[in-house]
Amino acid sequence: MVQGGAARLTRQVTRILMLAVLLPSACRPAASALAWWPALADAVRQRLEGHARLAGIVQARLDSGETAATWSLDLEGGLRLDRRSRLFLLLEAAQGPGLSGDLAEAFFGVNAEAGPPHARLGLTELWYMWQEGRFALTAGKLDLTRFFDTNAVANDPLLQFLAPGLVNAPGVAFPDPGPGLRLQWRPAAGAEVAAAWAAADVAGLVASPFVILELGLRPCGHWLQGHCRLYGWYGGETDGPPFWPAVGGGP
Repeated sequence: MVQGGAARLTRQVTRILMLAVLLPSACRPAASALAWWPALADAVRQRLEGHARLAGIVQARLDSGETAATWSLDLEGGLRLDRRSRLFLLLEAAQGPGLSGDLAEAFFGVNAEAGPPHARLGLTELWYMWQEGRFALTAGKLDLTRFFDTNAVANDPLLQFLAPGLVNAPGVAFPDPGPGLRLQWRPAAGAEVAAAWAAADVAGLVASPFVILELGLRPCGHWLQGHCRLYGWYGGETDGPPFWPAVGGGP
């Protein structure tokens, strides 16, 4: 029995020694894989960017005592694919139609962040941009007001002007965000030529496209950036002629 116990003990010790020898070799691939994780996470952080914005707005009418509350949520993300191209994504949700009556129609509305009675998260923008030197191409689901009729102090309805009529020119019949293509050329510093072909849906790209061409100058002073632009467009929902040339300027 003593000999049998010694044999079992010898076998156990032999197994332990073998595990001690083989375990580091077996764990080395996993350890190598984990060693790549910090570098991978750092690379992802350098290429990814994201922003979230949640806003609540309460408005009241002094004449009738009407009060309306709305809220909105923006989730924005970007992915830099390489030094010349990137992807962009914007998800939006909003709830609350805002004030009613004649005041809601003044200045083409008094709350650009208003939404439907029931909240719904939707895809507003999803596009790919390629840039090379002075040229840029953007394709996907576009909101043309991000690229056209822009200025430095009145292009954000939440942080700058809440009334839609003060954010973009009311006379331009921009379509709802939808499929489109945008081309841009910067011949010199502060100068740009841009054009776009877009529609609210895929069928509209052929049946009723919205086409716009803009020539812009962005002179920059000591404190404020100016923006002078000449643009014309064709299509869209408007009561006037299908083509409206316009001249605009502002900060």
